[in-house]
This record gives sequence, structure tokens and C-alpha cells, in this order.
Amino acid sequence: RQTVEAELADLTGMPELKKMLSDVRKQALYVERGGNPKALARSFNLVLTGNPGTGKSTAARIVARYLHAYGVLPSETVVERNALLLKGQYVGQSAPRVAEAVADAMGGVLFIDEAYALAGNDGYGTEVVRTLLTELENNRTRFVCILAGYDEKMGHLMAMDPGLQRRFPTTLRLSNYTPAQLALIAEGVACRSGFQLDSEVSVGELGQHIGQRHSGLIASHNGGLAVQLVEAAIGRLMVRVVDEE
Repeated sequence: RQTVEAELADLTGMPELKKMLSDVRKQALYVERGGNPKALARSFNLVLTGNPGTGKSTAARIVARYLHAYGVLPSETVVERNALLLKGQYVGQSAPRVAEAVADAMGGVLFIDEAYALAGNDGYGTEVVRTLLTELENNRTRFVCILAGYDEKMGHLMAMDPGLQRRFPTTLRLSNYTPAQLALIAEGVACRSGFQLDSEVSVGELGQHIGQRHSGLIASHNGGLAVQLVEAAIGRLMVRVVDEE
């Protein structure tokens, strides 16, 4: 638990996710202190929305580890599927793909990214949704399903079938990162790559630079913008060192 709590605390931003998991922790402690264990025998299915790069995949993985650490799930396994890959090429092909994904995720989390792709009018998405709803009903507390995608498009998906809103009681919208938060992410990316910021550049100054020069890209890139800036800086560093030699 200490490990996953530290991991959650180290996440930049994501106050919505941190609040939700904090509530889960308190509910688990309530049960451990003698409360009715049926309080945790409920659906933790979740819809994650947000712009590109807001950390939806990261959020899904830490949800799995957190629910496992506090005894909600027997496994921290995350089975990731893209919604397009769940859709078959002919009627009757999608249902087995969904059933297989659920079987692989049993006890842990099934994470379906770009879930809005199921909202098309081709019939295959409908087959996926209906099969998924059946699996969720038959295995209500045996696994957790997380659907992820962009805000508006996910709204279209959730309106596709009334059963989706019943089976997914919680929706979290992950906010865009601020320039200051992107500077922190950039510092972490650099560190993991074996580099560090110049001693004359503070994280605060980097945040100001991002806000002044790249604010128009944040909504469409978010964390990806921090990665791109660091990779570009490392590339320039390597060229500069060779030129100086």
C-alpha cells in the first residue's frame, strides 16, 4: 500500500483521480475496522475522459494497482484493448473478442481505450457494447472495466445504450495540465532519460517558457508536449556537443 500511495502522490496533477482513490481507501479502511464488507461489493466501473496526453492510460493502471492494494480486486492485472480491435469484420465476430478480453481481465481491470469508436452505425460497435454489458452484469464484482476517450465523443457513446450509464456509475474528466505541471513532467522525463535541467534553469522558469511559447499546444498534446520538448532539447544537446568537439 505504501508503494501505490507513493506512486499516486508522485503523479503530477490528476486531482480528480486522487480524490476518487482517497475515497476508496477510506471505504476499505471502514471495512477493515469492522464495517459491513458488502460496502465494497459494488461496481467500480469507470469512464475516463480528457484531451490527448492527460494520462488516461496511466490513470487506468494505477486504479488497478490501488484497488488490488486495498482488497477490492484480487489482481492488479490490466488488460488493454483498443475499441477498434474489439470490433469484428462481420456480425458475430465481435462477441468472442469481448468475451476473451473479459476472461483475460477477470479479477483485474479491462481498459478499453478510444471507446468512442464503438458508437458508429456499423452494427459491430453495438455488438461489442451489448456483449460487454452482458459480461458486466454476469460478473458485476469480479472485474472492473474502464472506458476511455475524448470528452464529446464519449458522450455520444454513453448515450448509445441506457445500460452503459447504469453499468458505469462514475465518470472522471482528467484536466489539461498547466504549464507549471508540464515543466514538472518534463523534468521527470529528462531524469528518466539520464539528463537533468541546466543548473541555471529552474522548473518554474521552464513552466513560464512553456506558457509563453507553447500554450496553444497544451490542449492537443498535454503530457506529450513535455516529452517532445525534452526529446528535442536532448537532440540539440547531442548535435551541439559534437559540433563543439
